[in-house]
This record gives sequence, structure tokens and C-alpha cells, in this order.
Amino acid sequence: MELFPIMPNERCPYFSMHVGTVPIAELQHPLRVPICRCALTEVFIQRLRAVPKGYAFASLLEAAPPDGQPHPVIGPDMQPITQATCTPERMYARCKPGFQDILSDFGADTTVPEPEPLL
Repeated sequence: MELFPIMPNERCPYFSMHVGTVPIAELQHPLRVPICRCALTEVFIQRLRAVPKGYAFASLLEAAPPDGQPHPVIGPDMQPITQATCTPERMYARCKPGFQDILSDFGADTTVPEPEPLL
């Protein structure tokens, strides 16, 4: 029995990850880095941006990754999006309620989208 698992047994159905590259002048090959994605947070940010008062708040939840396309780094529960922390338990206990509560505060649609099917 492992007392301190490094990775959760199950991932959140909204979570996915791909590899990006960072070119560094001193290195022959670009550095490969993981880029985490949360489909729930992407919808969250889209809906926040649709209301005038939500636009500035939405921009605080994103960072520019190596490929230059901004992506969410903070989930609807205001915690980082990572492979180790994005679990079904977090989704049900904090992310979905945070999604609905915050969007409600901004007067936006609070309907939780279904997760995208995994390919």
C-alpha cells in the first residue's frame, strides 16, 4: 500500500494534458513541458468574458504557455489545474460548485457543460 501516492488513480473528466515546447537559445533541442487543460474552466472563462464585469476577472485565471496561446491555469475553485490535483472528488466538491457560484455572482449562465469524450 502506497501511503503518499504521487498521482491520483482517476482524473477529472474535464482534465487533459499535452506537451508543449520552449525554445531555449543555449540548448540544441527545445525544452518539452506539460500543458494542462481544463475544459470546464475554458467554458467558465468564456462565460465570464461574455459579461462586462467578468472580463478582467477571467484574465486572472489564464497564463501564456510556451506556444503563445493563453490557457487556464486556475480552476473554478480558484486552485491550480494540475495532473495531480484534478480528480473527480475535487470536481464534485469544489469545481462544479465554484463554477456555478461565481458565474451566478456575475449574472452569467451557470449550466455545467458535460465533459468532452476522451479520445
